[in-house]
Amino acid sequence: MTEDTGAEEQLLGLIEGDPANRICIDCDAVAPAWASVTFGIFLCLNCSSVHRGLGVHITFVRSVHLDRWTKQQLVTMESGGNRSFKEYLLEHNAWHTRAQDRYTSEAAYTYRYALACRVADQLGLPKPEKPVMYAAPSSSTSQTPAPGAAAAPYNAQNPYASRYTGQGSSASSAYGHHAHNKAAVETACCGACTLS
Repeated sequence: MTEDTGAEEQLLGLIEGDPANRICIDCDAVAPAWASVTFGIFLCLNCSSVHRGLGVHITFVRSVHLDRWTKQQLVTMESGGNRSFKEYLLEHNAWHTRAQDRYTSEAAYTYRYALACRVADQLGLPKPEKPVMYAAPSSSTSQTPAPGAAAAPYNAQNPYASRYTGQGSSASSAYGHHAHNKAAVETACCGACTLS
């Protein structure tokens, strides 16, 4: 994708256009100047540091004012927004206090995948791959399972199989941690998902 030269103005319009985007999604600080492209949400400087600490495999952070933005990234921000993300996580009981738990929750992964599918559809791009569900970073050296998941050894050939579902069946391989909600995952990319 090519860089969009009017990105800053477009992003500032998204922030001003929705009161929910005028405050940081994580701490309610006013005038967020950073964003997580992964989730289509706006953040303050302090919370952007927390997101950077989670790693780009979980949340990819950009500056509204300093960074260059692609068309795809801008469409992601237009399609997302603080309001829809927070409502979705609240609806799915995943609005955790700790950012690590919130952004590595099953609901967060479902949201980000559906958002990526919607953006791909809008831009006529191929359907994206389902993201791998990672555990929240921990201070210990041992791997920590995602919230609600039973601890199990990591399977490098199929990271969805034993670590998060405790199974290696074809259903868990095909739908990963969403095996129990196969229909929701399949409809996320057909335009039927509202994410609200």
